[in-house]
Formats: sequence, structure tokens, C-alpha cells
Amino acid sequence: MAFEWEKVSTQQGGDYAERIPVGVHDVVIKRLLFGSKKGGAFRSREADPQIMLMPLRYGPIAVIVLGLLAATAGAGGGSAANAGPAIASRVDLYQRIVNAYRMAEFADLDKALQEPASAFAALSAEQQADVAYIRQALAECRPAWWLKCREGRKVDIQPVVWGRALKATYDPSGARALQFKFTGKEMTATFSWKPDDMDSMAPHKWGFLLCDETGIILWGAVGVLSAWTSVTPQTLTMYSSGPAKDRFSRYSNFRANLTVLYYTTPVSRRYAMFMHMSAYIDKYYNDPFAAERRAVAAMLLQKILGAPKAFPSLPLPGSLAADNAEKSLAVYMKTKMGRNLPWTIAEEKAVREAIKAFAGVNDLNVLRSGKVDLPNGLGFTLTAEDADERAKRDAWIKAEYDKAMVP
Repeated sequence: MAFEWEKVSTQQGGDYAERIPVGVHDVVIKRLLFGSKKGGAFRSREADPQIMLMPLRYGPIAVIVLGLLAATAGAGGGSAANAGPAIASRVDLYQRIVNAYRMAEFADLDKALQEPASAFAALSAEQQADVAYIRQALAECRPAWWLKCREGRKVDIQPVVWGRALKATYDPSGARALQFKFTGKEMTATFSWKPDDMDSMAPHKWGFLLCDETGIILWGAVGVLSAWTSVTPQTLTMYSSGPAKDRFSRYSNFRANLTVLYYTTPVSRRYAMFMHMSAYIDKYYNDPFAAERRAVAAMLLQKILGAPKAFPSLPLPGSLAADNAEKSLAVYMKTKMGRNLPWTIAEEKAVREAIKAFAGVNDLNVLRSGKVDLPNGLGFTLTAEDADERAKRDAWIKAEYDKAMVP
């Protein structure tokens, strides 16, 4: 079936019409076109009806054209013009919402969620449940104070994390920082970051964007504030020097990691997971905060191995040696944690629920003991080299992996 690319590129498609190579592509559809202002309904030289799909993922430079309406028009007996809107309304809304949420494309997500109630009533019960979950998650990852900070003005904010309301001041004039100030028995906190960074599409590292990193930094600061305010200022003085200071630092960083993973955007969450898995690589193994990241990664690995079929986007490796099984699996999983990971809503929800449960059993007890309790009953020691615990985790991971690979 031929398509007149040169002709269409001078009509509504503009100068940017481009043929995407043959193959399977991960495409988020932004708009469906059934004709142009000048040429009317799209048809091939053989007069077959066609649809123009404008992908959001590739931006404005790509246009896909598929002859999808021929069979529909013939089977239904109706015209392409009548069939097109029905297809668009039935297929587009749910996938548009899911993909916009998954890729943190919030402008499009906000518009999609404002569609009339009748459009959502047409969705299946399962799809409606997913949309309800996305609305709830969106309210948590982009609350009212987040939107205030985007305006670039100094403002008092009250983040709510782990069931507690915190108090802080956002000051856009400073460098990226979290500052604490003590006045007698009172402690005040000030956050600083550039408001433009919150939505910046500038490239960052490993295929992620600056806005993805900012989401991690922002929610990490909130997590640190949550940890510091979980004890009294008087108690903080007990952790102001020596090994006690190191223990408190590791505790607050660990809690910050959990706060990021639960509250940040889906893309920033995948970026954080990427960094947690990377903490097992020799190059980063002894970096500051690496142990706290590995503790969270160990939990995530246990979650994936406990129900591998629930994570189709994170397939297990073809083989796994018994020696350093945890490290090997983490380094392998790091390669799967890209920005464009085809993350399903079920996977997203499962990870967030696991993080919330994990945070619930690992709070001040981690500060007191220096040890994290993992879901499978094993532990992870933050304050010392945990060779004995690591050997137990390696054995568990190898055994669970072998079970999962049995046909």
C-alpha cells in the first residue's frame, strides 16, 4: 500500500513527516488524524482509507501512517469518517493516561484526566481502577506545594510523608541544598533548587533527564527532613559525633531513599532504582550512601524474585552463579532500569506498595540497631561490612532464582 509522503508533508503534517523504520516501536500516540484541511480524508493511491498517528514519544519530528481503516470500514459497513472517532475514543484515552503517567508527561496527563465522566465510564472496570490509582499517585508525587515551588517564589510548604506533615521553607534563590537551623529547641528547614529544573527536559546521565534527577533530589530532601524530625532536637545531640553520627547519617539517607522511591514520579523512581542497583558495581561500592542504596536494592531484588511473573518488564537473566548472587543479579537488573522501561501500572503499583510496607517496618529501629529488616526475614547491616548477612542473602537469591527458572 503506497503512501504519498511528499504530498502529505506539505499539508497538515507539516515539513516534519518522517518514515519510522519497519519494526516494533514503543509509541505513545498524541493525536489521530483522518484527513487534512486541504486534501480531505487520507487515502492511498489504491483508495484505501488511512489514519495518521502522531506519536508523542518521538516529538513533532515523526509521523506514522497506517492503513488501519480499510478492514473496519468494510466489516462495519460504515464510512472511515464515522469509524475513526469511535476507535480513537475507545483505544486512546486509557493508553494515553497510562503512558503519560509512566513517562511523567504531566501536561498531557492533566488534560487526559479532565475528559468528561462519560469517557471514563466507557473504560473497563480494570482500566477504571488503574486510572483511580494514577490519580491517587499523582496527588502524592505532585502535591499542591510542588506546584507552588514551580512558580519560583519563596514560600512556606508542608510536605506530607509517611503520615506526618512536615514544615519547611522553599527558597529558589539558593543552590541545591537542605539547610537546618536550630533556635533553642526549635528546628527550621529550608529547601533550595532551581524551579526550572523541576520540568527541565535537558539531558542528564544514562539516558535520563534533568527533571528526573531533580525529582530524586527534591523528594530525597523531604525524606531527610522526615528522618531528622522523627526524633527530638535533644535526641539529635546524641548523634552529633563519632560512630553515633555515622549511624544517624546512614539512617536518614536510608529513609530518604525510601521516600524518593515511594513519592517521586515513575521516571524518577526508575532512575533511583537504577542508582540503587548500581551501588553493587565495584566502582561505586564504597561511595558515600552506597550501603543505604544497596539495602533498598536488596529488598527490590527479593520482591522481583518472589513473584517474577508479576514483573514482565524485568526478566531474569539466563543464568546466575551462586557466588555473589545478589551482586550479580543487581548489576544485571541495573541494565533494565532505563528511562523508557515498558513499566506496567501493575509493576509500578507493586513496587510502591512494597516500598511502603518496607518503610513501615524499618524506621527508628534502623537508627537504634543499624540493621535493616528485609521481607524474607534476612537482614542488611548498614553500619558495618555485613559479610555474614550477605552470604545468607546470596544463598536465598540463588535458591529462589533456581525455583523461578524451573519450567
